[in-house]
Amino acid sequence: HNDEIAEAQGWRLAAIFWRLKNKYGWPISTEYVGPENRACYKLIPGTDRAKLAFPPSARDRAKGVAA
Repeated sequence: HNDEIAEAQGWRLAAIFWRLKNKYGWPISTEYVGPENRACYKLIPGTDRAKLAFPPSARDRAKGVAA
């Protein structure tokens, strides 16, 4: 993981969800499933996606988001 992240200069998916939830206030639920205790992330049902705050890297994608 660390080699891939360093080489691609990317983020672990869990880190992205943490940032959206904690820094941008997204209502994300986490459920741990399977014998590997793998995390599954979801927006809480009924979330108005048009009201979500987006990080700078995703602001262009946020334009025109349907609820």
